[in-house]
Amino acid sequence: MLPCLQRAVPTEFKFYFCIETIAILFTIFPLFLNLYALSGINSSTVGMLLNINPMIAFLLAIFVYHEPIGSVQIVAYSIVFLAVLVFNSHHLFAIRQKILQYPKVLK
Repeated sequence: MLPCLQRAVPTEFKFYFCIETIAILFTIFPLFLNLYALSGINSSTVGMLLNINPMIAFLLAIFVYHEPIGSVQIVAYSIVFLAVLVFNSHHLFAIRQKILQYPKVLK
């Protein structure tokens, strides 16, 4: 559709100023805030945190918006979910060990 659009390229300063302002406010500024907020965390942990957003979007697409999901999407998100579980397995096993060590405290 876009190649069929027969309009002139904008040449006004206001247009490019608005584009630059939007780019700074909605992309560059939040990236700097994320960099500041995540500076004390390991880069591997940050990488795993970045996988949470697509998982939430996938679950919303299935359960809230009832979008049709194919087998390719299910396999792809299963691999991502499995990677998150494998990466965090040491935390899961540590929680399990605490539960097994102190069963009376948790009951």
